[in-house]
Amino acid sequence: MNAGHRIRLAGPWSLIVNRGTPDEFVVPLRFPATWPAMPGRTSDRAHLTRVFKKPTGLSPEHQVLLCVDHNRSVQECVLNDVPLSMEEPYHQQNSFVSLGKWDVLEYLQKSNLLLLTLAVPKLVTPFSIMAMEVWLEIQEPNQGVADAT
Repeated sequence: MNAGHRIRLAGPWSLIVNRGTPDEFVVPLRFPATWPAMPGRTSDRAHLTRVFKKPTGLSPEHQVLLCVDHNRSVQECVLNDVPLSMEEPYHQQNSFVSLGKWDVLEYLQKSNLLLLTLAVPKLVTPFSIMAMEVWLEIQEPNQGVADAT
């Protein structure tokens, strides 16, 4: 595969707090972001959702990687109802950050829904950084090199 390009999924995102309960509320976000005030939060998890369109011009030979770079807060990643593995080699982490990379070309539809389940910090202040970046990395298929001889 040849070097490709990156499509940032900065926003709009929806942060869903107390999902599936009568106390559910939604906060719109764009990255980079800080954790919003969450009065009435009853869960130690929150959910981020984002809808995005399938990139155009893809062939079966392309590789499309969904990349999620975060500060160890993502607990689950689901694309179009397909859970993506949080195990290595797809998801690597050290004591500070985690990076998930999944080949998702076969799961992409015209319109896509990405759902990230997050562990919410115990103490959320207006300065608590939601350190996260999400992007699609598109690798072009090899085009072949003309013989110069």
